[in-house]
Amino acid sequence: MLQTITWALSRLKAYVTLSTSFRGELYLISFQPYYQPGPVSPNPFSINSAYSDPTPYSSNPSAWALSVKNSNGILVFGAGLYSFFQTYSQACIDTRSCQSQILNIDSTSSIGIYSLSTVATTYQLSINGAGIINQSSNLNGFASTVTSWTRS
Repeated sequence: MLQTITWALSRLKAYVTLSTSFRGELYLISFQPYYQPGPVSPNPFSINSAYSDPTPYSSNPSAWALSVKNSNGILVFGAGLYSFFQTYSQACIDTRSCQSQILNIDSTSSIGIYSLSTVATTYQLSINGAGIINQSSNLNGFASTVTSWTRS
């Protein structure tokens, strides 16, 4: 049963937050803001708790492409989460370091992710803001790809 789902996906504020009990399948493509990490996320916007906006993390203050909180039974079937710039520069693509983390899941959510591809992001998946899947183990041409990751 869908209780709450908040979508905020755009060129300026690129993230999706899933909260409460969302059951369903997602196909997701997200491009991070070109200007980040300057200004630091969430600038030029502000966090609005009424929409369950995620908080930034300190190691690389850029926007989350996907943040999953207090959710169960989520299936992400194909996701492309891309970070091509760091303060409008693409110099970070060759070192795959435009962003430190891009997808965050809290420790209480259950989720299955199949075919997660990221570009220029050090950690493809994080739990409670701590990176757990480093892209260096999953190089697949231009992108880094995780075939499957689940937690129930």
